Amino acid sequence: LAITVGSTTRQATYLSGTGSSALLFRYTVQAGDNDSDGIAIGSLSANGGTLRDAASNDATLTLNSVGATTSVLVDAAAPTISSVSSSTTNGSYKLGDVIAVTVNFSEAVTVTGTPQLTLETGTTDRTINYSSGSGTSTLTFAYTVQTGDVSSDLDYVATNSLSLNSGTINDRAGNAANLTLATPGVANSLGANKALVIDGAVPTVSSVSVPSNATYISGQNLDFTVTFAENVTVNTTGGTPQLAITVGSTTRQATYLSGTGSSALLFRYTVQAGDNDSDGIAIGTLSANGGTLRDAASNDATLTLNSVGATTSVLVDAAAPSTTSVSVPANATYIAGQNLDFTVNFDENVTVNTTGGTPQLAITIGATTRQAAYISGSGTSALLFRYTVQVSESDSDGIAVGTLSANGGTVRDVVANDATLTLNSVGSTTSVLVDAVAPTVSSVSVPSNATYISGQNLDFTVNFAENVTVNTTGGTPQLA
Repeated sequence: LAITVGSTTRQATYLSGTGSSALLFRYTVQAGDNDSDGIAIGSLSANGGTLRDAASNDATLTLNSVGATTSVLVDAAAPTISSVSSSTTNGSYKLGDVIAVTVNFSEAVTVTGTPQLTLETGTTDRTINYSSGSGTSTLTFAYTVQTGDVSSDLDYVATNSLSLNSGTINDRAGNAANLTLATPGVANSLGANKALVIDGAVPTVSSVSVPSNATYISGQNLDFTVTFAENVTVNTTGGTPQLAITVGSTTRQATYLSGTGSSALLFRYTVQAGDNDSDGIAIGTLSANGGTLRDAASNDATLTLNSVGATTSVLVDAAAPSTTSVSVPANATYIAGQNLDFTVNFDENVTVNTTGGTPQLAITIGATTRQAAYISGSGTSALLFRYTVQVSESDSDGIAVGTLSANGGTVRDVVANDATLTLNSVGSTTSVLVDAVAPTVSSVSVPSNATYISGQNLDFTVNFAENVTVNTTGGTPQLA
């Protein structure tokens, strides 16, 4: 019975079952066989033998109702070592430094026990222990530089320097890994992949310069320069160094930005919306945050800060002004030509710039949205918006206040934070009515048909679409 394992055709050979309706075929998985998406069934062949019924009819060997094999997987390929490297930055390392040596396999492996790797470190070779990586394709071994260790280019001793040490290194299918390493110094060896020199003054912080005295707003940068007594190299592989600062009552992190290879490292914090500090930010601690700050010999820098500049006048105001209330027109019925005045109150003084457009307060009169335009108040906390009622407008159940918009202009506080225009505590407008629709005559009733003589009255009734009040102070209305 032909089967396909990976891209290779194999033969499952008849094993037993003659004389019955069920014949057993078997293929024994060979070293190196691999199929990660399921073997495939090919054709059945007599291969020179015969398969016949009791009457000697040759069986038809076309296969029917073949079971699914998409989950019948094969993994008989032993993991191999593809390379040995290190996650530690190239450079010189001193007594007590820890170097992570990584052994990379062709597939994920699981480790039991404590395998070991022997390094060539001068007079005395060091055997280092497996530390992490089980379940992945990269195993990490931890090497701590010890007294007397020396190497101009750290490598392992020989191709057999990786040992199980009574442990195991197997793939998911249980295949034991081939532990043969590349020859030291050639491609894929530790020495070829890395430049680790095994060889002590620790860099210290000499000063910290701080941002200029000013008030900083959202989006502006607070830059700090941490100066060391010697050049340092920053490695951000494991994380980016940070300088803690306190803005108001909140701790923020100024992140390392540049300067590696020099003695001056730049850290930056970009002010965020809502940050506020009226009495000066404070400098906290410097941390590697998973990264490293080291000198040319890879001595880790001492991160204690010295000679930190004064920050009492480094202020932050990134708190956007927000509305506290909206005063609405007095309860009344407003007619054409009258003003509907609204006062939008903020929690701090704001400045209005109408160069690009005039801020507006949307209001609804009846079913129509209108815009009350900004009139005055720039430089204070109270802005006046006004809408003049137009002919034919009407609202019998109270106007409604909508949204406040900059409309191309700006509404900002003294340090240019854009105001949050969401309205709060809007006054009631249910009794702020509008009636700018003129009453119209709906009909005129005339006297009855007749001939009228002197002294008799001709009475006409003029009917309006709504109630009207007649004032005769200046004259009496007439029907011509």
